[in-house]
Amino acid sequence: MRYQRLSIILLCCISSSLLHGAAPDHSASDTFRVRWQEQNKAIAVDGLSTTSQDTRLGMWWIDDKGLVRAALDYEAPSGKPTAVIRLPTTGRWAAFAGGKLQVFEYSSTSAAVELNVNGPRLAFNGAKPMSHGVVRQAGLPDSRWYVTDNHTLVWNGKPWIPYGGMFVSPVLFSYDTNQTPIAERWKKHAEALDQIQAAGFDELYLNLTHGPVEVRQQVVDDLNRRGIRFGWQLPTASASPLQGFLLRRRVSQGLIIGTCDKVGELKMRLPREHLLSMVLVSVEGTSVRRLNDAINLADPNKQPGFIQIDEVTKASDKTVATTLTVDGLPTGNYYVIPQAEIKSHASNLWGHEAEIVQRHGWIKSIKWGKGLRFFIDPVMNEEGLYNEAEPVRVWTDAFNNAYAKWLERRYTSIAALKTAWRLPDDSVESFADASRLIPLRDSEAPWAAQAMRWIDPVSLRQTTTLPGGVGQGWFDYLDGVRDTYADSRDMVTRGVKQIVEVPVVFKRVTPWVTREVINQTPGGFDGVGLELYPINGSPAGQGLGSGLAEAALASQTTWLIATEIGYSPATNNRGVRGFPDEKYVYNLVSTLSQFGVKGFMFFGWRLEPYDIWKPMQFHAMPDQLKWLRKARDLVGTSAVDDVPVAQVFPEGQCWWFKSGGESLNRYNAVLDDGPSAIRQSIELCPATADGSAPPLWAISSTPVIPNAAVRVVNLANADSAGRYGPQVTAWIRHGEKVIYLGTLPAGAKVDGLDQHFTAEHVKIGNDDAQVLHIDAGDQMLAEQNGKAWAKRTENLIIVARVTATIPAKADGAPALPEPQWVRDLLNSSLSEKK
Repeated sequence: MRYQRLSIILLCCISSSLLHGAAPDHSASDTFRVRWQEQNKAIAVDGLSTTSQDTRLGMWWIDDKGLVRAALDYEAPSGKPTAVIRLPTTGRWAAFAGGKLQVFEYSSTSAAVELNVNGPRLAFNGAKPMSHGVVRQAGLPDSRWYVTDNHTLVWNGKPWIPYGGMFVSPVLFSYDTNQTPIAERWKKHAEALDQIQAAGFDELYLNLTHGPVEVRQQVVDDLNRRGIRFGWQLPTASASPLQGFLLRRRVSQGLIIGTCDKVGELKMRLPREHLLSMVLVSVEGTSVRRLNDAINLADPNKQPGFIQIDEVTKASDKTVATTLTVDGLPTGNYYVIPQAEIKSHASNLWGHEAEIVQRHGWIKSIKWGKGLRFFIDPVMNEEGLYNEAEPVRVWTDAFNNAYAKWLERRYTSIAALKTAWRLPDDSVESFADASRLIPLRDSEAPWAAQAMRWIDPVSLRQTTTLPGGVGQGWFDYLDGVRDTYADSRDMVTRGVKQIVEVPVVFKRVTPWVTREVINQTPGGFDGVGLELYPINGSPAGQGLGSGLAEAALASQTTWLIATEIGYSPATNNRGVRGFPDEKYVYNLVSTLSQFGVKGFMFFGWRLEPYDIWKPMQFHAMPDQLKWLRKARDLVGTSAVDDVPVAQVFPEGQCWWFKSGGESLNRYNAVLDDGPSAIRQSIELCPATADGSAPPLWAISSTPVIPNAAVRVVNLANADSAGRYGPQVTAWIRHGEKVIYLGTLPAGAKVDGLDQHFTAEHVKIGNDDAQVLHIDAGDQMLAEQNGKAWAKRTENLIIVARVTATIPAKADGAPALPEPQWVRDLLNSSLSEKK
């Protein structure tokens, strides 16, 4: 919803006729009183202050769980003690028929007034609850905030769309190790802020905020004295590194196969990691053994007696040859699945939420003042289940318990789970059993062609899937681990907000929608932070669209703020100081504004260590500050409506993390390939020539993006078709606009789609194309020797061609449709078929 001021009726007094029919509920505070006027659907307020130059009132509609369902803000001129505020009949308020109304006066120490209006309380018209909070500090009026439907943070009744940058204070950075005198560091701190404010910027967020609490307080005091409104990135409070089993499906990729030529002695190469345990699975038989002795191969000079390092290599090498003593181990070959501590951007959140909140207890002792606006990343910087954390099966008791509950919510019965996972009837008896299973595949072994082995490290059983495919088990894990991770983030957020109730933002870094950055429960985290580095980083439209989709998918209204805007993520900034020129800055800010960004923070101002980040020190580049200020003045930072985005479904994968020289991600660590051959988000239509409209991006996402302009689908294999095909069928049946790119995998059955494909293929140069049926009413879009490989039927476009020249994978990626085909589809009316 756009922020709107509510027109009000101001009266010098309230006559008895105006108040006739008012509800019996009547509430009052020390300074003002409120009454409900049933005949006018209005709130009557009297006793307002007549001396304030800025009398602003707010009103929240609150449900039985304390969640805000609608909000209004309005201003009254000074000298008028009475007002009648009519409730609007549009937007969220259109559903209001009764319930609790909370009325408060901004910039006042008076408590809010609650008014109960008789009538239905739950007519919310499908709208999600609103992120909201009340910041209470001794000696200061309460500050109230909420987030609108178009992702804008409203602070004390006014939209707050910050425009500034990330600041690292020399006083706080490396406080315990930096030998520079404190007075000199304060001088650098002051000089940088003086330059920033002289250029017209008073909105920042602080990063690397280390140091004693008293020094943090001094920095906060300085920011408030200067009138700077600020966010604060909380220092890392991670409980412990991620723990899980390392998964690989090929020896060249890192799959470990050990050899036992002599009973009790297993020879292999192990990763140079802190190993917590390992599971041994007989290659030829069915035996499973778990070794619970920890081995820290990161320090080869300190090893327990049961392991011998046969080959001492350089510390940079990732594996080491070892001989492990395992009492009674029979001769033969064994798959070795190590459980390790994973050093990555992910944290072991499950079961440690309270511990992490406790580590942030210091924020209670800070007098934050009027300037504090939000916290960022209360767990660790840029945290999430990506890159090194992708090919890991998280395995702790706390996670497995959360995963078991997730599986039960998804399947309801264990019989339904076994069917989806293709498990034999006697394989698992409960969701707790299923939650412990870890996958094993060896893509170079004959048995793995159409099968998955599932290993239980507790019962020491292994189960092989039934014929016909690997099943849905690994897909479920990938969704479940991210959903429960987001649940834990929400729990940490609630704990932090119980101390200081400002919005909490988590930064995102992935090029696609990722489930752990989607708020799962109202009252959890309130904002999605965008990292945008268009050169050698995430293109603006791609990163913006993904963040916008995550905010739309959240369980509550969610703030969308660009927390890092730069030219390149490389420390040398690709040889450019700041941004290349003024035009580039304007175009970037204009794009962000068009995409509905509701906060602009540039990377970075007074970054530490200073010499490393010298190419990005905006505070020391007067011309850059002028460009940034001019772009803000030309583009503006007012709230705008969301731009349309399309969806690539399901998600692809293209992380740069490698093992043995091969790309490694969440899918190909276990499966032969991911569910989609479209590796990232794609631009379907460029921006308009006059710049009036941004490009249309199809954002890579498995979660269904609400109200996507068009769905772009590719199914890479029959297993993916089995999981994601029903959603595609539903879209087609409901007349949504769908573009299918690529050939249809052998054996895939997707109702509404597969009937358009024939079994015949044709070559177009080096490309493979699948021949399509042309039925009455179909529009042929492309053909080869009279055989159609692209067509449109109602709201469905099929482009059945694989382009081998795009090196996303061995057999290429689907060709992108012509922009005009997309425009024609978007401009057409919806199908009459429902």
